[in-house]
Amino acid sequence: MVQIFNDQNPNFNTTVAELEVVLLPLILKNQFYAFYKDYVLWFPFYEMGIEHANKLIFDQSHKPRFIPSPDEFLFYRNYDYLNAHVRTEFSQLLDKHFGRDTDFFTINKVVNIFMDDIESFHLHKVVFNALSKNDMVFDSEKKLERFLEQMMNIINSRRLWENKASTPIEVMAKSSLFSHIN
Repeated sequence: MVQIFNDQNPNFNTTVAELEVVLLPLILKNQFYAFYKDYVLWFPFYEMGIEHANKLIFDQSHKPRFIPSPDEFLFYRNYDYLNAHVRTEFSQLLDKHFGRDTDFFTINKVVNIFMDDIESFHLHKVVFNALSKNDMVFDSEKKLERFLEQMMNIINSRRLWENKASTPIEVMAKSSLFSHIN
């Protein structure tokens, strides 16, 4: 975090100790973040237990960190900004496939279920359960395949905590494990 700050603010050369002095009162007052080892964790990860925080740290190891431009960085203060484009794209996808046959409130309900489980590795299953429960069915295999392909593109464009806020597509593109695919 200090390195990112210093890289984006070349006129400063702050230290970890200085950052802790600035952040500690905010952490104590708002309880939105917590210090853990050499990390500042979003409090829900800390609240779920140290083993969850350790798993997150492990999952993030060797993955590239997404670092927004200095102009965009402050938008991320709003958690919903992280994947706002995903909400919009998924809503448009549902409207495209079911808009004529399904009311706005049902589509919005499925979008909210999708966004509530945005971090799930099994998001595609969550989506198909929600579609089924709301009588949203495909009238052909071709439409299902097209929907599935578009949905997977949307899922792979979401920013994930375990990927250091990188998307699965960005992790694959930057990972030497997948260099043969590019």
